[in-house]
Amino acid sequence: MSEWEEWVSSEVEGGEFPCLRELCIRRCPKLKGNLPKQLPSIVKVEIFESQELVTTPMTEASSHKRLLEYHDKVLLISEVKVASFMEQMTVFKLEDAAESSLLMVQGATASSFESMRVSKVSELIKLPSRLHSLKIEGCDDLEFIPEGVIGSINSLQHFYIINCPSLKSFTEDYPPTDLKTLYIRNCKKLEFIKPAEKRDRCLSIWDCANLESLSKPEGIQEHLTSLEALEIRDCPSLVYFPKGGLPTPNLTFIWLSNRKNLKNLPDQLQTLKNLQSMFLNKCPELESHPDGGWPSNLSLFCVTFCDKLMPGKEWGLHGLDCLSHLEIEGKCENMKSFPKEKLLPRNLNSLRISGFMDLKYLDSMGLQHLSALKRLDISCCDQLQSLPEDGLPSSLSFLSIKECSLLKSKLRNKKGKYWSKIAHISCIEIDEEFIS
Repeated sequence: MSEWEEWVSSEVEGGEFPCLRELCIRRCPKLKGNLPKQLPSIVKVEIFESQELVTTPMTEASSHKRLLEYHDKVLLISEVKVASFMEQMTVFKLEDAAESSLLMVQGATASSFESMRVSKVSELIKLPSRLHSLKIEGCDDLEFIPEGVIGSINSLQHFYIINCPSLKSFTEDYPPTDLKTLYIRNCKKLEFIKPAEKRDRCLSIWDCANLESLSKPEGIQEHLTSLEALEIRDCPSLVYFPKGGLPTPNLTFIWLSNRKNLKNLPDQLQTLKNLQSMFLNKCPELESHPDGGWPSNLSLFCVTFCDKLMPGKEWGLHGLDCLSHLEIEGKCENMKSFPKEKLLPRNLNSLRISGFMDLKYLDSMGLQHLSALKRLDISCCDQLQSLPEDGLPSSLSFLSIKECSLLKSKLRNKKGKYWSKIAHISCIEIDEEFIS
C-alpha cells in the first residue's frame, strides 16, 4: 500500500484485534506513527520495507513479557525499555534465518532496579537512588540536564530523552558510570553532545534538527574510545565527522539515516577493525566510498536510497573476506548489468538488490564465483528481463524475485523459459507465491 500514511486506531474494549497473534506489514513506505497499542495476543510482528514505521508501542505484549520476533531494524518501545540497535548487532549471526533482518526482542526485562518516566523538570530532583532505566519524555521546559542530578545515579544503565524541544546541551559530567545506552529523539534545539570517556556503550540520536557535531571538536578524541554502537537518524545539520576519522576503536555497529546533506563518510574507516555492521540509508548526496576502503571485518553492509553511491570495483568489496550479507537498494541509474566480475567477495552468503531502475541482466561472471551464496533476493527491478545463461550459483537454497514484471512469466513453475535455471533451488518465492 504505497500511499498509506496512518493507522487510525479506535478505542475498543479488549483491543481491536483481541485474538491476533501475528502481524506482517510489507512495502508500506509512507506508513508512520504507531500500530495499535493493545494487541493482547500478539506474539510475532514482522515489518519489511516500511522505512517510516519506526516506533511501535506494544503495551500488552510488554506487560506479559512476551517474546516478539521483529524485522527490518524497527524499534520496539515499551514503558520500561527501548530496544534499539544494540540487539541488531547480533541479529545476522543466526544461521539460515528465515528473514535477513530477524530481531528477537524481549518486551520488558526484570530488574532489581527501578525504571522511571519523567515529564516535568521538578520530577528530576526526586529521583530514586537505584534507577536502572530513566526516560525523560515530553518535558517541554527542560533546557539542560541539571548538574549532579543524573551523574549521582551510578546504577543507571539506560537513559532515554524523547520529545524535549527546549533541550540545548548536557552538563559536563552528566553520564553515570554504568551507563550503557543513551537514546535521544526529537530534541530540536540540541546543539552538541559530549560522550563521556570509557562510559557510553551505545549512542542513538534521532530527530535533532540543530545537532551539528557529536562533541566540541577539541574534545572529541578522548571521549569516544569505548563507544560500541552509533546510530544517527534525521539530523540534517550534522554534515561532517571529526577530522582524522572516528576515534572509536571498539565500534562494532554504525547506522546513518536521513542525512540529506552528507557527502562523505568518516575518514579512515578501514582503521575500525571491530566494525561488523554498517547501515547507510537515505543519504542522497553521499557519493564517494571511503579513502582506504571499508573495515576489513565488516560482515553486514546495507546501502539503501543513497542514489549517488554506485557499487563498483573501486569499493573494494571483493577483498572483504568476512562480508556475509549485502543489501543494495536504490535507483543505481545506468547500471544495466549486475554484479560486475570480481565486485563481490567469494564468501558472501546473502545478497539483496532492489529498485535498480535500469537493470536488465544478471552478470554470470559476477555471480558464478559466489560459491557460498545461499540466499538471493531481487525486487522492484522492472527492466530485468533475463537470468544468466550459465544459471545461478549452485549453492543457492533460497531465491526470491518480486515485482520484476518482465521476468515473472519466464519463471513459472515447470513452464517458464528460465525454470530449468532455478529448478535446483529448494525454496523459491515469486511475487509472494512459494514454490518448493
